[in-house]
Amino acid sequence: MEIAQLKYFLAVCDCKQMTQAAERLFISQSSLSKHISQLEKEVGVPLFDRTGRTLHITTAGMDFAEFARETVSNADDVLRRLRDKTPYTATLNLGTIPVLSQYGLHTKILAFQEKNPHIQLNIVEDRGEEILRMLDGELVELAVLRAGSLPDDSYKAFTLGTDKLVLVCSSNHPLAASAEVHLKDFQQEDFFLLDMGQNFADSVYHACAREGFAPHIRQRFPRMETILGYVAAGAGVSLLLEKELTAFNLRNVAVKKLSPAISSSIALVFPHGRHLSPAAAALRSFLENFTGKNM
Repeated sequence: MEIAQLKYFLAVCDCKQMTQAAERLFISQSSLSKHISQLEKEVGVPLFDRTGRTLHITTAGMDFAEFARETVSNADDVLRRLRDKTPYTATLNLGTIPVLSQYGLHTKILAFQEKNPHIQLNIVEDRGEEILRMLDGELVELAVLRAGSLPDDSYKAFTLGTDKLVLVCSSNHPLAASAEVHLKDFQQEDFFLLDMGQNFADSVYHACAREGFAPHIRQRFPRMETILGYVAAGAGVSLLLEKELTAFNLRNVAVKKLSPAISSSIALVFPHGRHLSPAAAALRSFLENFTGKNM
């Protein structure tokens, strides 16, 4: 009895037809039928009732299906563990919003790769909402996200860095020379927002609501340089994250600290209850050592 035979059998159980099961397995129907017949011969009892077009699993077949699913699951788990322990074969998929360089995480990740050359680290960069979907769908094992963007408490989040929202206005704005500003001083202004997903927009709305007003969002843009261009022209103001501004030309704009300050943090995230592979656990531990905190 082989693991492949068990997988063939389970595919037939799921599809209830040889034709569909063969298509799923990318083998011919005749080859699949042969494998099932050999399996039935080996176990000594019929596993399917072949009366009519639809296959009906027998009582013995249902008992055998429980054994087959457990066996296949255990075999897959053993193979996965062995691959993770074998040099040069471990793979880790990491999803992230575009913040690695701004927070110095790229140097930490490079150091991790130098220390763990056997781990193939695949980094996927996208918007937060898309990265979260990939994390939930297990397309990535770990994710770097803004802690405030998590929809509920079903995730573990380990803080990697913090930032502050700043008010960005034209250098000709009456408050441009102020050391710090109050958000309510801009309640009559048009706001341009970076299109970072609904969670970021909600954080802006909540910050303004705490100051007693609802912001007038004139436009959302996916690129920060577009927002800075509009702000420099005096068309409105924006709330942006301070560290993310470091890579941009700030000519003709003023970056003002807010009072009270509004903080934002980025975190290494994975769902509660998810068993981390050795590669993912190694990255988590490595980043923990950099910050001196525990998850």
